[in-house]
Amino acid sequence: MTLIALLVFLLGVCSTRATPVASCTKPKGVEFITEDDAAKASTESGASGTITTMQVRNLLDGTTLGNPLPFLFLPLVDTLIAELVSAFETPIQFRVALYQGNAVYNVAAMFHPFALDIWGLAITYAFAYSAMVLIPSITEPLTFIMDNVLNLPMSNLLDESPPDIGTPWGLARATVDDMTEYSKSDGWNADGSLANDFNKMPFGDFDYMEYSRYKAKDSLGSLNATALKEKVCGQDGGERTTWNWEPLLETDYRGYFSKQEHVTPFAGFTGRLYGLTVEEYESFAIAPPEYNYCQEADFVLSETREAATDDQKKAEVEAYDSKFTSLLPMQINWSIATGVSSFEFWYMDMALVTAMYDATMLVWREKVVHDAVRPTTVVHALKGDEEVTTYAGPYEGSKTIRASDWQPFIRTMPHAEYPSGSSCICTAYAETLQALTGSDDTGIPASMGGARWILQDGTRPDPRGGREELCTGLASLVVDRAKMLRNGEATGALADRGDESIVVKSRQSVVGRDIPDVVDDNEDNNEDDNEDVPDDVPNDEDDNNVEVPKKKRKGSKKSKNGTPTPTPSKKSKKGTASKF
Repeated sequence: MTLIALLVFLLGVCSTRATPVASCTKPKGVEFITEDDAAKASTESGASGTITTMQVRNLLDGTTLGNPLPFLFLPLVDTLIAELVSAFETPIQFRVALYQGNAVYNVAAMFHPFALDIWGLAITYAFAYSAMVLIPSITEPLTFIMDNVLNLPMSNLLDESPPDIGTPWGLARATVDDMTEYSKSDGWNADGSLANDFNKMPFGDFDYMEYSRYKAKDSLGSLNATALKEKVCGQDGGERTTWNWEPLLETDYRGYFSKQEHVTPFAGFTGRLYGLTVEEYESFAIAPPEYNYCQEADFVLSETREAATDDQKKAEVEAYDSKFTSLLPMQINWSIATGVSSFEFWYMDMALVTAMYDATMLVWREKVVHDAVRPTTVVHALKGDEEVTTYAGPYEGSKTIRASDWQPFIRTMPHAEYPSGSSCICTAYAETLQALTGSDDTGIPASMGGARWILQDGTRPDPRGGREELCTGLASLVVDRAKMLRNGEATGALADRGDESIVVKSRQSVVGRDIPDVVDDNEDNNEDDNEDVPDDVPNDEDDNNVEVPKKKRKGSKKSKNGTPTPTPSKKSKKGTASKF
């Protein structure tokens, strides 16, 4: 991912692949382009693809564009984020961010004295190319920006076949292509081939080993309001019943209606981990919610009534609805304000997108396990035609309406309510940057998207009080490995490039509660082909050890034709993605 690394490449900054040495050592297969070489090539060959050091310097100091560019990639950001947010659901957004952020770091690490990239490779030109590979629809606008704004011809990369890794663009293409190939087996069904041989639907649900595709449970909504309140509100001293997620009816306001499908329910079970072992991941879990749904219905109607006439609150909701238009720009603002180097920026970005990706997988697993109903369903079912004063819709403000007409200020996303994805992802974001910067204070005014990474007392209150603890501590595990990479320690690798298996993840019980897994053990398989998880593992939310039922776990490898075939996952360096 990056034009910044291109600048470093052109300036001839020296690096080694593992440990620092006093002399300059170029990476294997890479011929550095010095300033004199570039100038000579430009004047003597007249090649249209030649890029000089002065050309890049003029972009940075403002000679070319009128304003200086703190980082060369900035002109590309808006196009990428706009398409990412508008075209993909939340979990897929973080998958894209993971692969692009790690590609960028690979570039920066190649030109750092001793940092290692996530696989021991490095690339340049990767911001533009990885974005085009991950989101093909933005190829044309990014190519235009590269060619006409930054004067960094994409034809160098796109037209070169086979790629010459001795050039920045050739190295970018070869490495991103390799990363793209690895991503095909990451358990996200990105091309739809895990579910269908033909007419494939990317990111569709599928059955795989112990994981069974998600099915919506029987609805409580068929009960009348009185009977329903007895079930879900604990009235008359009765015990509250779990209320499962129900798909909502949506419209494009042009005559087309559709029922929601739970987005990527498999992600938390079959997705590949980066920066966490399977055992570490499985140790995180959260207890079921204890909602009184009658109280929750009143609460959400009250909150939206207040927001209906509060423009600031509505603006905040819109701004933070997408983490890519709120949290990530905060990181960029902080980096510019503090003057960090391009390597430090991408180093932090690598750790950040990896922690947020793992947090997304974790919270998605818990969403499917708890399968909690959304507020829209609750309000409509419990209150029906009852008149309520609340938010009445766009440009309507607060009015008295039928409860069955109520809709929230922003779209109700197609996944279960609990736990909060935003809380978990924001926790990972805050803890990552706090660990990397060594401070809780961003030094940026709140009006510029700054203030603090974490509240002063270290807590993150949710709207109902309490703390979001599911993802607490997850980021520190990722940051520890990121620091190893930065120091040139191969043991910090975020993934095993040689392992293309899909490992189905389980989960552990929460203290005092027996929470069943969504995945079932397959008792028909031979015991020798399976791996036992230790019985006693410390739980992240309690200092005590918890009793963890033994689970079977199997992986898969790709056959020669690229089709995943079941194989046992062994505890060895080559046999499981959880070994780094």
